[in-house]
Amino acid sequence: MEEIKSMAGTEITEIMTDTKAGKPTNKIVSSTTPGTNNSRFKSNKWGERTPSSNISTFQGANVDLNGKVFVKGPLQAAKYDETYKAILTYIRSNYDHRVYKAFEYKDKSKGLNLLAKPSDPKIKKIIQEATIGLNSVLIGKEVEVIDKDGEAYVEYQLYLKQYLSDGTKFNSDIEKLFSLLLGQCSPSMEQSLAGEKNFKNIKEKSGSITLIKVIERICYNYQSHEFVPLSG
Repeated sequence: MEEIKSMAGTEITEIMTDTKAGKPTNKIVSSTTPGTNNSRFKSNKWGERTPSSNISTFQGANVDLNGKVFVKGPLQAAKYDETYKAILTYIRSNYDHRVYKAFEYKDKSKGLNLLAKPSDPKIKKIIQEATIGLNSVLIGKEVEVIDKDGEAYVEYQLYLKQYLSDGTKFNSDIEKLFSLLLGQCSPSMEQSLAGEKNFKNIKEKSGSITLIKVIERICYNYQSHEFVPLSG
């Protein structure tokens, strides 16, 4: 009996001689040599071993989004839709209604419009104004001015302070969401974003609303034969 290792180093073939027919016959006695890694292979229904397909393991940076990510590939438009919906749900749970509205419409002004700026208290006063000319005289004129002496002005200042604070927080939250969006982009999607001519400017300004529009355009343009491209 003679043993010969196959060129691939994964099978050992035993050549035996049929004593009756006088002809050599091949018999596989072992399918794997010790120390050989076969994790890249799988068997089909005929027992043949074929390379297993590569499956993306990218899950995104935010665990609360449960693996919803922006990717490149045949299903990227569908993946965009489910990831965008998951992000909207996340924003609804973790941010105020103004931020949610801005992302729902992909329009920052939709959120800003929900910031109610208080009206300053006004009163009417009569002031004296001089007429123009050599025979100038003083005349009384009714004007509207801010009433800084009443209690309403104190309340106005409090509401104004809250309005300014809400506006600052809104802008800060919008900027924070830039990192969340980018963290859900696969390496291939990040590559596509880096190729956008205005991406550097978007990144410097942490423009999350603009970023989601760019991601949307990339995902839908890729499958232009199936989906109508959306404008950014």
